Amino acid sequence: MAAGYETTATTLGYIMYILATHSDEQTKLFQLINEVLTHANNSHHLLDFDTLNNMEYLDWFIKEVLRMYPIGQSLLDRQLYDESYEIKNHGRLKRGTVVVGDMHTIHYDSNLWGPHDPNEFYPERFRDKRHPMAFLAFGQGPRNCVGMRFAFLEIKLVLVHLLKKYTIIECCETEANFKIIETFVTQPKAVWIKLQQR
Repeated sequence: MAAGYETTATTLGYIMYILATHSDEQTKLFQLINEVLTHANNSHHLLDFDTLNNMEYLDWFIKEVLRMYPIGQSLLDRQLYDESYEIKNHGRLKRGTVVVGDMHTIHYDSNLWGPHDPNEFYPERFRDKRHPMAFLAFGQGPRNCVGMRFAFLEIKLVLVHLLKKYTIIECCETEANFKIIETFVTQPKAVWIKLQQR
């Protein structure tokens, strides 16, 4: 449960920074939320589980934040149990070698995330099908994060309610490049933004 709280809070910090520094993205999300709430299938125009789950652009937005700012910079290490393992164009690794994946390098690889520059925030890149191991924010395969769907739902709910009431803007303390610290998760030292009531 602590991991779920810490990672969700950190992700929301990164999201606030992106919203403050990318007003065009914030406008898209605000328009999407208004449109979805207007057409919600209930008398109070509230979001239900299915409606929230089908907000595709919101999914892309959150994934792009996590691609650019992964909560863990590296994956858990694994020890090779096969006799040896071949890495194309690099040779063989012996049995017993400890291997750690570098998520940051994978998430910024232009071969995996092009043709649009991986250093630029561009949620639409998730429209296209990618290699299954290109996005590793929650791990991949049978051992991926069990709380992934819950985290996405939680983040979406916070964003919908926040953007309905506030515009997130930069303030004089907003940094162009914030400092990253590593504790239990990889997180910004501080994110300074301002909430402006709509």
